[in-house]
Amino acid sequence: LILPKSKWSWEEEEGEDFDGFVVYDVALGSISPSYQIQHADPYSIRHGCWYHARMPARSLVFQTQLVTILSHSVIGTNLGTGGRYWNASLDEGLDMAECEGYFW
Repeated sequence: LILPKSKWSWEEEEGEDFDGFVVYDVALGSISPSYQIQHADPYSIRHGCWYHARMPARSLVFQTQLVTILSHSVIGTNLGTGGRYWNASLDEGLDMAECEGYFW
């Protein structure tokens, strides 16, 4: 089971913000979190330069590779281990005059 997760607070508590996905292990009678895929680190969420457009949450599985699309990035992950294969930022090379906040 793969679900998007976003957490942001008005408080200035670094390390609490999260935008990404949680991968869950599903077994008969139990569901437990396996690992998270972070699409932006807490510091960048608060202080980064982001384009005004953002991608909706999507996840795709190809054999053992999980591809997640969210906000400003696309990430390839090993579905079984959670190890990252690659990361593509959709805001790379953004003109600083076009900056906006991450969640707005």
